[in-house]
Amino acid sequence: MLRALEHYVAPGQRLFDDPFARPLCGPLLSTLLSLFAVRPLREWAFRRSERRAPGAVGLLLCRFAYLDDVLREALADGVRSVVILGAGLDSRAYRVPGAAAARVFEVDHPSVVQVKKTRLQRHLGTLPSHVRFVAVDFETLDLATALAASGFDPAQRTLFLWEGVSQYVTRTALDDTLRFVGGSAPGSRLAFSYVLQRFIDDRSAFPELSDLWDSVCTGDDPLWKSGLHPVDVAGVLSGFSLRICEEVGASQHVARYLEPRGRGLHVCEIERIVLAEVQSPPAST
Repeated sequence: MLRALEHYVAPGQRLFDDPFARPLCGPLLSTLLSLFAVRPLREWAFRRSERRAPGAVGLLLCRFAYLDDVLREALADGVRSVVILGAGLDSRAYRVPGAAAARVFEVDHPSVVQVKKTRLQRHLGTLPSHVRFVAVDFETLDLATALAASGFDPAQRTLFLWEGVSQYVTRTALDDTLRFVGGSAPGSRLAFSYVLQRFIDDRSAFPELSDLWDSVCTGDDPLWKSGLHPVDVAGVLSGFSLRICEEVGASQHVARYLEPRGRGLHVCEIERIVLAEVQSPPAST
């Protein structure tokens, strides 16, 4: 819905264009989105969101734009294999220029995959031939097996996108994913977002986001299970043959995306994005 709402922003201020966002929302939400063409209603919804989670909208919009850029740059660099982990209703495979020339693997739970395929067929009339939908129930099937069955070639340089997912899995599952990516072809890249462990551990660390903390970090089985400390990220990744190329947070988002477009959005600082590259294994002695 947030990607669809960006359509109502003036063209010179938009962070991206996503013509697939509204169809992928489904008929009911698509109808609701039409109401936000009324500017006072959009502004009311934004103010309400900012009261509950200041800076969250700005963070998400900038994350969308940054990962669009990562994919665009990888395609320009000749990458022709893309794996989107926890793809959800992501639309990059259909709208980023050059993506149709790549083999894109969209990985998610079977129920999510089915919903997405249904909505894409309704919108396009057919499913895009360059996309492989990889339905994975991680309780019963591992990622490597599922991708291999869909034709993924681990020897091919690949871009892995892992957006807004790592905080929902256990640390063991997070490490397993990093291990899998680190075992792919040298020169492959991973772009993933992570939540600061400090936010998950301490409700008082970001008092302005206490409502968000209450909704995702409480109970015996909280929604958000794993975070990382920024000072530890390079060491964690190096253990899986991954080297950081770039790490961005709120200040970089504001400078790169918001200020040049005159967008006065606040970006909260509970999440960062890492772009890392798979290193060649050390030569044997």
